[in-house]
Amino acid sequence: MIYLKAFIAGFASTLVFHQGLLWLLYAGGFSPRAPWNLTPVPPLDVPAVISLAFWGGAWGIALWALIGTSGDGAY
Repeated sequence: MIYLKAFIAGFASTLVFHQGLLWLLYAGGFSPRAPWNLTPVPPLDVPAVISLAFWGGAWGIALWALIGTSGDGAY
């Protein structure tokens, strides 16, 4: 269950923070790349932003597992 939460956190943060910052940069004229790219990507032909968010969720799980093995969280 905790890994599902980590996946959802990574998935959502990719959509909100990564794509949100890309939107701000695009709106300000600092990035030529538009956010929320809906172009299908192989092999499943899902939109690029969903693929990116999926990998954000995968990284969320990996980071949660890494942080969980670090002990009590002290520096």
